[in-house]
Amino acid sequence: MAEPDLSLLNSVVAQALNRALGKEDPLNSGGGGGTSGGMEARVARLESDMEHVKKSVSEISTDVKAVRTTLSDLKVEFGRFDERSKQMPTKGFIFTTSASLLAACGALTALIVKFLA
Repeated sequence: MAEPDLSLLNSVVAQALNRALGKEDPLNSGGGGGTSGGMEARVARLESDMEHVKKSVSEISTDVKAVRTTLSDLKVEFGRFDERSKQMPTKGFIFTTSASLLAACGALTALIVKFLA
């Protein structure tokens, strides 16, 4: 039968013995290895990163407010355009008016030719 791996048990017993004797666990040098090793540098880096995040979020917030203002202005301009386009003559009105004017000019020309001849 194979020998059981007791390395984990030995590690746990060693840590308990060190705590009982008042010895601190050796600190790891970063990477979150389960102890507080390199905590000061890691916290400082996180704080620095958070300052960058706060600045970026602030800039994004400013940009979003500018976009909202621009969209609001566009809504007003489109409303004005819509109102002006409703007041413009339609193709049917333009065609009918043009045809009527041509007919009137033709009739007037015919009358002038008739009375002059």
